[in-house]
Amino acid sequence: VKISIDDFGTGYCSMEYLKSLPVDNLKIDRTFIADIKENRNDLEIIRAVISMAHSMNLNVIAEGVETYDQLQFLISNQCDEIQGYLFSKPIESNSFNEIISKKTNFGAPFLNKAKENLRDQYVGELLVQAGQIKEINLEHALNVQQRFKEKVGQLLLRQGIVDEDTLLNTLAFQSGNESINLYKQEVDPESVKLISKDIAMRYRVLPVGFADENGTRKLIVAMNNPSDLEALDTLEFATGYKIEPLFTLDEHLYWLIRYYYYGE
Repeated sequence: VKISIDDFGTGYCSMEYLKSLPVDNLKIDRTFIADIKENRNDLEIIRAVISMAHSMNLNVIAEGVETYDQLQFLISNQCDEIQGYLFSKPIESNSFNEIISKKTNFGAPFLNKAKENLRDQYVGELLVQAGQIKEINLEHALNVQQRFKEKVGQLLLRQGIVDEDTLLNTLAFQSGNESINLYKQEVDPESVKLISKDIAMRYRVLPVGFADENGTRKLIVAMNNPSDLEALDTLEFATGYKIEPLFTLDEHLYWLIRYYYYGE
């Protein structure tokens, strides 16, 4: 038996339940999802709920997703599960059985399109944040992207706004923190086998290779929180290696983990 809090953030869904009940899932109410493009407050509330839930090892489900913009935002903030009319309206049992019997993966096209758009837009936001380009240049690039279906990163390169090294290095630095640049580093598939899917997703970690130091073999692990002692202890126990953690961007790492463990 698992417990989900429905319509979290509205009505009687008090945060008191988070400490008084053995909760497994939080479902973000559709009223917060509906206006995320126009309402900055809704954006920040959703980010805060997802971050808080993940810090408590809770699963997050978003209700009422109807547009690609909503889907992209939720993916970029690592919402675990998404439901809404964008995928399917409520259907009768016979129709549902037909979908299942044909093994129709109706979610994949939506997710692939959202992930592709997300990667481009996120790179642009990082470049603005790092002071590499002006916000007006990003807005122009996004407008051109909408008209010509061109990727933002390619567009910024073609227009001479950034060079390739700057574009890649922007993904390796955020807020003054040096990170491993996984676009340029090979990931050793043998090291990936040392950590299970569950541990990789729970702690947002990806083993990338090995290093020898003073006769000790260490496992290099990319993670967005290298100071997470619980994660480091778990990794050492599970692998039998000393861990050398390297900081990397959370959104970037999330999709790499899914790629290496789930082939997505």
